[in-house]
Amino acid sequence: MAVWNEINNRLELKDRIQKEPYEGYLLNQVRIKIDALLRVRNYNNRLSDQQTSDLAIGFAYCLNMTSLTLDLSNNKISHQGITNLGKQLANYFQLEVLAIYLGNNQIGDQGIIGLSSGLKTIPNLKSLTLDLKENNICEKGSYSLSNSLQKCYQLTDLSLDFYNNNIQSNGISFLGRGLKNCRNLRHITLNLWQNCINDDGIRRFAYDIGTSKSLNTLNIYLWQSNLIRKNQIGDEGIIHFGEEISKSRSIRNLQINCWSNNIGVQGALGFLKELLSCTYLNALILDLQSNNIGNQDNCKLMNKIYKMKRLPQVGKQSLAKRLIDDEFGELSSIDKLNDLYIYRTEYFNQKIKLLIFPFKQVFCRYRVPTKQFSQYCTTHIFAYDITNRNSFDDLSIR
Repeated sequence: MAVWNEINNRLELKDRIQKEPYEGYLLNQVRIKIDALLRVRNYNNRLSDQQTSDLAIGFAYCLNMTSLTLDLSNNKISHQGITNLGKQLANYFQLEVLAIYLGNNQIGDQGIIGLSSGLKTIPNLKSLTLDLKENNICEKGSYSLSNSLQKCYQLTDLSLDFYNNNIQSNGISFLGRGLKNCRNLRHITLNLWQNCINDDGIRRFAYDIGTSKSLNTLNIYLWQSNLIRKNQIGDEGIIHFGEEISKSRSIRNLQINCWSNNIGVQGALGFLKELLSCTYLNALILDLQSNNIGNQDNCKLMNKIYKMKRLPQVGKQSLAKRLIDDEFGELSSIDKLNDLYIYRTEYFNQKIKLLIFPFKQVFCRYRVPTKQFSQYCTTHIFAYDITNRNSFDDLSIR
């Protein structure tokens, strides 16, 4: 426990940590951040496997905490240290929010396997953030992690950072296959910058993740450096990605970043064409900087993007329904058949009755305003679309 006493003064805690069991049980939230003293250029001061194990054991008494953040980036932790940490996670039955930052260590696939064995034993985990950048993680690691995540039945928010690892097509396919089985997962942020993913990998990932019944938001980053090109996503990959995502009935928000890949204008147009058929998508962010798209192709892309704008179908009937039923939004197919609205109210003890006719409605019986509408009426109000001259011309009284 020497290392525990040594770093105790460098811990940021919401509540004061006590090593006595009876006081540790009262602890609800813990925030740990190994500060700059353990990240300086002097590598001799970096956290070792034994120190990481001691750190995990130090929280053995904090069994009731619901939120934990561990920042162990830029140390010399190997698979042994992270495996011991994973074993301690199995004791945190009340944990709901977990964030672990392990960037630039020496974990590898064996470390991910050890960490994953602990994650799947946390029954109430709802939000998980894992920063695993630069740890030489390959297919075995992604396979183990995906299997464990699908056993986190309460998980709703997930953020995975695999920057500069060695995840290939099979690795990202394993992730998609596991994440689609997370039945409550709603938000995914996946950073795969500087890995080894090709067209087949991104297609297989989209095929699986597109079948998720709960996923609402997908953010995926597939950047790569102009100097070191690892990801190789081209026209075929981005088109297939759009094709599979367009089949999803749950994804509402999509962000995909493919900087410096091999995507041309045909791939971008094909991707947008596929998403045109996705009636459920509300928001799209597409970043294709430094690909094979020239300035002369921007107009084609802008025209396609313009066609994708699906504004809510609201108009005069929606306004009438808002007045009468206090509801505003797109009309159902039955509401669109309604060609007469009646609204009653009182004003200064005077009863007022409004008859609202949607002229020029496709199924409206009243195609034009005639004298029959003016009988027994004291006031007439005609409304038209100020952006449409034809709607004004249609108000000519016969």
